Amino acid sequence: AACLTLLLHAAEARHSGADEPASSSVEGRAAATRRVWSRYADSLLCEDFEEHPYWRHMDEPDALSSLLAPSREFEYMGAMAGDVIAMQQCLKKYVPEKLLGGKFDLGMFLQARLCLLTRVFQLDGDSRMVPVNDCFNHSTDPGVTWSWDDERKDMVLTADRPHAAGEELFISYGKRSNVLL
Repeated sequence: AACLTLLLHAAEARHSGADEPASSSVEGRAAATRRVWSRYADSLLCEDFEEHPYWRHMDEPDALSSLLAPSREFEYMGAMAGDVIAMQQCLKKYVPEKLLGGKFDLGMFLQARLCLLTRVFQLDGDSRMVPVNDCFNHSTDPGVTWSWDDERKDMVLTADRPHAAGEELFISYGKRSNVLL
């Protein structure tokens, strides 16, 4: 989440017209990868999590409590929001400011954390963010499956059946609760 926070701050700077630190002129795949991640961060900056329970627990706890009563979800959301706050404070305390980019605020860190929670792919106990692939919608009967090619470090998407031109392609998000999504 800390790395994604840096990318989101860079995207914010691009959108506000502020100068972004110059990047090295590395050619080839590394440069292409950097451009993809920059543009991806631009799109993630527009994600609206205002109604997400973590935000709501921080901004309007009484309203969220009455909405979720009598379930114990309110306490769970409070614990999760508290976890995000503790992570951000711990990183800010123990990681040098120059590595965090100087502007490492809770709002952008929460934005990054929620992007991670809703966009990662689980792979053999590890998680990966894969730009663009996370834009696929979920279906319990997907027409596309995904796998990770560890040797190439690439996500591989495979059509399981023929698709008509213009037909939306779906993948499965796997077994994830609505709270995580």
